[in-house]
Amino acid sequence: MDFTGNGRTADILWDKYSLMIRGQRVFIHSGEFHTFRLPVPGLWLDILQKVKAGGFNAISVYTHMALINPSPGVVDFNDYRALEPLYEAAKQTGIWIVLRPGPYINAETTAGGIAHWITSEVAGEMRTNATDWHAAWQDYVQGIITETAPYQVTQGGPVIGKPALIMLYINLSDSRFICSNSNR
Repeated sequence: MDFTGNGRTADILWDKYSLMIRGQRVFIHSGEFHTFRLPVPGLWLDILQKVKAGGFNAISVYTHMALINPSPGVVDFNDYRALEPLYEAAKQTGIWIVLRPGPYINAETTAGGIAHWITSEVAGEMRTNATDWHAAWQDYVQGIITETAPYQVTQGGPVIGKPALIMLYINLSDSRFICSNSNR
């Protein structure tokens, strides 16, 4: 088998067919789950049990910047914005999580999930390399990384990817944006 990796871990490798997670070939059969559409963390385990019973082995999850980072300097992972209950439910059910943090998520949300305060405080063009746009989403992304790091596959958790891959996703989700910090 000829698998490729990023050189940082052997826990996640891939070829043109699938992923290799902790030495096991995994074909991702994923549904989409937006926790902000069901803002009751106590119900998330039930949802993931149904996902698993439906034959899926993963969920793709958007995080909603406007809810998590409602104003400059405020990053809130309490209540329905929490990621830990979702990660714990995924561990319990044996479901992988493909985290898609944006900051732009579309998902039929106002401003694509971008925090509304940014639209009035960023003078440069959003979703570009503009310095003020880049600065505007840093607290949000650092918060996502902090909340997610203990739940990565490399730590025995259900989240596929390292914080560097989260940053890579941000880069790939908007081809005009060039990620400048993929080593976190």
